[in-house]
Amino acid sequence: MVPFFLLILYTTIFYFGVLKRLSFFQVNGLPPIFIFFIFCTKLVVGISYGLIYQNYFNGGDTFLYFKDSQLIHNTFLQYPDYYIASLLGLDPDIPNDRVFTYPSSHLFWKDLGTYVFIHICAFIHIFTFGYYSLHIFWIALLSLIGNIYFYRFVWDRVTFPPLLLVVILFFTPSILFWTSGLHKEVFIYLGLGWLLYGLKKFENHSNSFRFIFFGLLTIGLFRSYLLGICLPFLISFFMIKNQKTFVFAKFLTWSTCLILIGFGISSIVFENGLLGVFSQKQAEFLAEKGNSDLTTTPINIASLWEILLELPKVLFHTTIQPLLWECKNIWQYLASFEAIGIFSFGIFTLFKQRFKKFEWNRSLYFILFYTLSNLVVIGLLVDNTGAIVRYRSIPFHMFTLLFVHYTYQQTTNTLQNKHGDPISP
Repeated sequence: MVPFFLLILYTTIFYFGVLKRLSFFQVNGLPPIFIFFIFCTKLVVGISYGLIYQNYFNGGDTFLYFKDSQLIHNTFLQYPDYYIASLLGLDPDIPNDRVFTYPSSHLFWKDLGTYVFIHICAFIHIFTFGYYSLHIFWIALLSLIGNIYFYRFVWDRVTFPPLLLVVILFFTPSILFWTSGLHKEVFIYLGLGWLLYGLKKFENHSNSFRFIFFGLLTIGLFRSYLLGICLPFLISFFMIKNQKTFVFAKFLTWSTCLILIGFGISSIVFENGLLGVFSQKQAEFLAEKGNSDLTTTPINIASLWEILLELPKVLFHTTIQPLLWECKNIWQYLASFEAIGIFSFGIFTLFKQRFKKFEWNRSLYFILFYTLSNLVVIGLLVDNTGAIVRYRSIPFHMFTLLFVHYTYQQTTNTLQNKHGDPISP
């Protein structure tokens, strides 16, 4: 009963002391009571997330992270020298078997996102007293902040109805589920929200540095490879500033050149370049055994040309898995139905509009290229459908926004051409 009453107390304080007082939560088009409803929905989903993992997946990474963070919190004040020295890479002696033990420096930096997440959770234990449900309160708050930044990014630049925007942003099943649980996705989503909002402010000639900086820092800390995916398209975003014609072609050209340059530089920095890094990472995923591993042959990452030839297979893995007839439980069926729905909507959109000319701003081009690249990397490396569903949730979310925007933009343009007057979304 203690965590229940504390959760009610925290939620009440949030509503009356934070949400209704801080200007950040005064969002155009979203009344405070609705934002509070979104927050409560995230709480319910986050707690359900924990119950699902506890009862169906033996706790999974979620409860490993929680237990490790609890161990750090409970022993930090007893052995501060050990923890500080370990984080500084000094390799101190382990005082006893009751402390959290760090891996070698190589492994620590290789999986930096996991250890950053564990230590943030260890700090949160100050306010949660070891109760999982209270941890979810803070995760839900971070997820809500990320949602609001996404909302502010798209609010005045998309052409579809506000109600549809709210449903896609806040209630898409996969994004709601994966960013409400105790996992790294919530920080990736928050980082991307900061980054996209910073790009919008830059386009509007406002002070954007802190949003872009903290967005990239957050993404890099929790999944460094996503930072590598972001950079070529971020540089392209800035390189085509003030361009009025052939914007898409120029963005594509800059992005392609920067990716090729990146591969060239990587061959100097790493023994086998980025392809070698990809191959090693793929081997690590293949070595992890799970109940939902793919039965297909892994993509051969031998050369850039072979990867290009395998792109249809790569995107198939990422967008369609798990196949409906291969599903084994309700969770896989739900993931499959969502994937089928998004994929079908994308195909329908392209067929209906017949690839008509579209006019987007640079930040939407950034989203397009980033999401496609992210999906390709997931398809190359990951062979487990459970991991694929989690990793693709955020790019799927962003891609859905683009498809709906494209559809309504074309519909609006058609109506304008017919009637000669603008149509409000």
